Amino acid sequence: MLTPLALPLAVVGAMFLLQIAFWLAWRMCLRCLRRDLAFLRFLCLPLTWLIGFFLRSEDGSGPASGSADQDALLRHGSELRSEGKLVEAVDLYGRASNSMAFRRDHRFMAEILLDRAMCLEQLGRTDEALRDWEQGEALSREHWSSFLQVRAAYCRGLIERRQNHPDAAITWFERARKAAEHTGAQRIPAVSGMTEALIALYRQQGRPKAAIHLCQTALNEWGWNGNKYKQADMMCELAELYGEEGDLDASLQTLRQIATMARVINYPAALDRVHATMHRYHPDESLLPTGGRILRFPERPAS
Repeated sequence: MLTPLALPLAVVGAMFLLQIAFWLAWRMCLRCLRRDLAFLRFLCLPLTWLIGFFLRSEDGSGPASGSADQDALLRHGSELRSEGKLVEAVDLYGRASNSMAFRRDHRFMAEILLDRAMCLEQLGRTDEALRDWEQGEALSREHWSSFLQVRAAYCRGLIERRQNHPDAAITWFERARKAAEHTGAQRIPAVSGMTEALIALYRQQGRPKAAIHLCQTALNEWGWNGNKYKQADMMCELAELYGEEGDLDASLQTLRQIATMARVINYPAALDRVHATMHRYHPDESLLPTGGRILRFPERPAS
C-alpha cells in the first residue's frame, strides 16, 4: 500500500507516462501522414464538413427541414400568444432558444428572443423581457433586416411603456414606424399595434395634432394595402380626435363614412364605436349623409 506521501507522486508519474504514450502515438500518426498517407490530409476538412451536414439533417436542423420547422415553431408561438397562453408561449420559446444555443442561425435566434421578450412584457416580467431584448437585438445586428429592425424597436417600446417611460416608448415606437415606412412592412401585425400604441401615448401627453397626423398617415397606408378593417379602425380614432379638438364637422363627416363602410364590410365593432362617438359628440345629429366634405383616400403610388 502506498503511503500518503507516495500516492501523489504515483499519480504524477502515471500522468507523465500517459503523456509520453500520447506523444509517441501522435508522432507516429504524423509520420504516416507525411509519407504514405499524405493525401488524406486534404480530405479531412471536406469529410468533417460532410459529416456535420448529415448530422444536422438527421436532427432536423439542416437546410432541408430547418426553415419549415422554424416557421412552424414561430407560427405555434404566435397562436399561443393570440390565445392568451403567454406562459406556454414563453416555455416554447425557452425550449427553442436552448436547442438553438450551439447553432449559428442568429437571425432565427433573434426572432425567438424578441418574441419571448414580448410575452414576458405582457406578463409584467419586464426585467426578464429587457434581458431577452438585449440579447435578441445584439444578435439581430449581425443579420439586420427591416423585419428585425421593426420588431426590435417595437418590442423595446412595449417594455418602456410597461415601465411607465412614455417618452422613451414614443421614441422607440417612432423608430419602429420609420423602419417600416419604406420597406413594405406595413403588413406586419406589429405595425398596427405600434400605431395604436403611439396614438394612445400622444393623447395621454396632450399632443392631439401629432395623433391626428399619425392617424391620417396610417389611414393612407392601410388604404394602399387594401385593408378596410384597419382603415375603419383608424377612421374611428380620427373621428374621436376631431371631436376632442372641437372640429365637429370633420368628426361627423368621418363618422358617416365609417358607418357606410362598416355596413358594407360587415364590421360591427366599428359600428359600435361610431354610435358611442355619435352619442358623445353629436347627440342631436343623424348618421344619414347630408352632403358636405367627404374624406377621400389617395391613389396607391406607382411602384
